[in-house]
Amino acid sequence: MKNKIIVVSSYPERSKTHGEKTVGVASYTKNLLMNLKGFDFEVIAEVHTKKERYEEQEIHINRLWKRNSIATLLKMTNYVAKSQIMTVVIPIEFYMFGGLIQNMIFLYSLLVWKLSGKKIILILHQVLAKLFFLYWPLIFLSEKTVVFEEKFRKALGNKKVVFIPHAVEKVTLKVPKQEKTFSALYFGYLSPYKGIKELIDLWDKNYGELIIAGGGNPNHMKNKRYSNFIKGIKATGFVPENIISDYFLNTDLVILPFTVLRRIDCVLQKSKQAVIETHQQYKDKIENFDPQLSKKSGFA
Repeated sequence: MKNKIIVVSSYPERSKTHGEKTVGVASYTKNLLMNLKGFDFEVIAEVHTKKERYEEQEIHINRLWKRNSIATLLKMTNYVAKSQIMTVVIPIEFYMFGGLIQNMIFLYSLLVWKLSGKKIILILHQVLAKLFFLYWPLIFLSEKTVVFEEKFRKALGNKKVVFIPHAVEKVTLKVPKQEKTFSALYFGYLSPYKGIKELIDLWDKNYGELIIAGGGNPNHMKNKRYSNFIKGIKATGFVPENIISDYFLNTDLVILPFTVLRRIDCVLQKSKQAVIETHQQYKDKIENFDPQLSKKSGFA
């Protein structure tokens, strides 16, 4: 008999892994559940167009709550508390449910679930180093809290906190690179803290073409300050999965606006030490040792 688990998370639209109505935590959740075998998952997800229940790839989806809706968050709280399923996994990032008030409701939800005997496992996305004090109530109410950075585990300093490297999707690129003038690609949601405005201000047209591939973060679009910020940026908008490779392979320089690079570092997790040793071996002997490093990484 499969272990039953409730997952409270943002979740992509039906038949999609990525989408313009959701952000990274939704894609992460779907990829995670599809690759975990031996479990019976019920996902309590946000409503995109209407409340509905359906099954997709043996995962039960129950679209129950709406962003910025206190009433639906309270209904979700009651639904999970009354469920016979005792394990609740929550991949969470700030503003997933809405603003400050909705985050307070979420804390109330965690308290209710803990008092009802649920085993709560939190998976924290976008840990903010300057706001560690906000995480103490989350950790207290959880059985385990997962972070993607070893430094965050150490900084939080609690035995409940565990470090698990972020998974990386396998992507096959098929489009041949076209000859053209130098171009740089900024790829990702537009956020002030990611330095996009500074990049635009500093970019000189003599450098070549700067492509802004991305759009507004759907979790923040109702914030007036944020919506005014993105109105001043000319960008492609959401890029569908089937043409992402076109952008990457036809660009000379790709800029990924991560505040930390752990997700990329995970790709080289197994071969990282071998690559470092190869770098030390050739750095003073030959000018271009990229082929040797690529071969050691396993991505040659």
